[in-house]
Amino acid sequence: MSMDGVWPDWQVRADGLHIALCFGHFDAVQGFITELMAWAQRNDHHPEVSFGYAQATVTWFSHDVEAITERDHRAARATQQLMTTWGATAI
Repeated sequence: MSMDGVWPDWQVRADGLHIALCFGHFDAVQGFITELMAWAQRNDHHPEVSFGYAQATVTWFSHDVEAITERDHRAARATQQLMTTWGATAI
């Protein structure tokens, strides 16, 4: 499964579906992370996330099967929606 042509800003890497994001300010990062973690808890699928003042990175990977799965693609779509909500752009 490839993200090519769907969201060109996503990278398909050995460690999962990855995106680096830029936000206008920390409040947007905080809101994005809070909503992303709530989605992850509801769906029992958890990303690798790092963040700072106006940036964040997100990686989705199905560790239980050591592969990128449809769950990761579904999670990336949810992430994409939250990016729009919180005004994130890919970097």
